[in-house]
Amino acid sequence: MIPVARPDIGPEEIAAVTAVLESGMLAGGRRTAELEERWAAYIGTNHAIAVSNGTVALMCIFEGLGLVPGDEVITVGHTFNATVSAILYTGATPVFVDIEPDTYVIDAARIEAAITPRTRAICPVHLFGLPADMDMIVAIADRHGLAVVEDACQAHGAEFRGRKVGSFGHGAFSLYGTKNMTTGEGGLITTDDDRLADWIRLYRNQGMRERYHHEILGYNFRLTDIASAIGLCQLDKLERNTARRREIAARYDAAFAYRSRRPGGRTCSTSTPWTWGRSAMRSLPDSPRPGSPPGSSTPSPSIASSTCWSVGSARTSRSPTQPPSGRCRSRCSQA
Repeated sequence: MIPVARPDIGPEEIAAVTAVLESGMLAGGRRTAELEERWAAYIGTNHAIAVSNGTVALMCIFEGLGLVPGDEVITVGHTFNATVSAILYTGATPVFVDIEPDTYVIDAARIEAAITPRTRAICPVHLFGLPADMDMIVAIADRHGLAVVEDACQAHGAEFRGRKVGSFGHGAFSLYGTKNMTTGEGGLITTDDDRLADWIRLYRNQGMRERYHHEILGYNFRLTDIASAIGLCQLDKLERNTARRREIAARYDAAFAYRSRRPGGRTCSTSTPWTWGRSAMRSLPDSPRPGSPPGSSTPSPSIASSTCWSVGSARTSRSPTQPPSGRCRSRCSQA
C-alpha cells in the first residue's frame, strides 16, 4: 500500500533531538525560540508563536480576537474539522460559503453576500497548499472592518502573487506528521499584530509572563524543545521537499491528463506554483470511479458531511435565488 504520507526524518533530526535530550532543557528552551524567529522571517511577519498543534493555533487566534457567542466567522465547509471546531470553541458561529469548482478553496466573490452585522472575521482555507484569492479577501475585510484568519495548515511556503500565505492576516500552520513540514505534533501562528502576539504568548503559557504570576486565564499549549529541534531541521528541508512534491505532481498531471484534472486553475495567474500540501485529483464525468454509475464523480470530504454539528451550530450562505437551506445537522448545502 502507498502511504498517505511518509515524513522525511533523517540523521539531522535524530542528532538535533539527541542534543536537546542531552542538554536537559526539554521545554521552554532556545530551540523553540529559534524556530519562532526563523518561521517569522520565512513567512515575512513580525511574530511567530509555536503551539502544541494546528487546531490550537486556530483556537488561540479566534480566542485572541475576542470572539463571543453571537459572532460569526465566514469560512468553507470543504475543510478539515479543526477549522470549524476552533470557531465553535469561542461560541461563535461558522458561516459557510461555497468553494471555487476549479480550486476547491473559498469563492471570494461570494463572501460579501454572507456578511451580516455579526460577522467578525473571514477564514480562508488554503486547501492542499493552494492559496485562496487573498487580494479580494483582504479588500473585502478592509471594507467591512473584519479580521482575516488564514487556515494555512496545509500550505507551508505557499505564495499568492509572490507573498507567503500566513502574512496577509493571522496565520495558523500545522506541524502534524502528514504535513510537508512536521514535528510529529505542533503548530505555528503568524501575525503582525503586537497585541495579539503578546496575548497568545500568555494564553499558551498558563497566562504567565513571569513564573507563577498568572495575568490572564491561560492553558498549556506550548511546544516542546524536542519538537522544535525537529521543526528546525524540517524548515531546512522545506524548499527542497516542496520542489520534489511539485515534480511528482507534474508527473501525475501528465500521466492522467486525458482522464482527470486537478484543482489549481488560478495557479498561472498567481505566477507561483502551489505547495502540494496534499495531492488532489478530480474525476471527470467521463471517467467515473470504478463501480460508480456513469456520469458520477468522486467528491472530496467536507465538514458538511460530519454528523457532529448540532442544529443551529452553523449556517450556510445562499444567494436570493436559492431555496432556503436552513441550519444544518449532518449536511450543509454547497451549490
